[in-house]
Amino acid sequence: MQTLLSRLRGWRHGRGFGIHSPFAFRFITEVLRQKLGYYGYADISPDKRMRLLYRLVVFFQPERVMVMSAAPKLPEQVVRRASRRATIVSQRPDFIIIDADDTPESQYLPLLTQGVNALILNASRAQARSLATQLPHGMLFDNRRGTLAVAGLSYLPRQNFDVKF
Repeated sequence: MQTLLSRLRGWRHGRGFGIHSPFAFRFITEVLRQKLGYYGYADISPDKRMRLLYRLVVFFQPERVMVMSAAPKLPEQVVRRASRRATIVSQRPDFIIIDADDTPESQYLPLLTQGVNALILNASRAQARSLATQLPHGMLFDNRRGTLAVAGLSYLPRQNFDVKF
C-alpha cells in the first residue's frame, strides 16, 4: 500500500500537483522533468544523468563546481559545456556532483549542510533517507532510482519531493 501511495505522490509531484512552493514547481517542471532538448545536448553524452547535470548547471549557474567521483572526466566536460564561467575546484564549491558509490557521506554532508546545491548519483535508499533527515534547509528531489537533486539554498524551507525524472 505504501509503495502505491508513494508512486501516486511521485506522479502528482512530477506534474506539479500538490506543490505549493513556486521555486519547487518551477524547478520540477522546467529543470527536472524538461522533455524538450536543450541546445547543448548534441555536444554531450546521451546519458540521461549527464543531461540532467547539464540542465542543473544551466539553472543554478554555479561559479565553483566540485566533482566527487572516481571518474570525474565526463561530469567535468558537461559542466564546462553548460557554463563558461564555472570552474572546477577542490574546495569551497557552490555546486557538487557526487558519485555516492565512490564517496563516503562524511565527505559531502558537511558541504551540503552549508547551502551547496548538488547532484548525487548512485545513491542508495538508505543514503537518501539519511540525507533527508540531516539537511537543515533546502529541498531534496528524489527520483527513487538512485539520483538525488539537492537545492541547498539557505532561504528555501526544508522539504523532500519524490519526483520521477
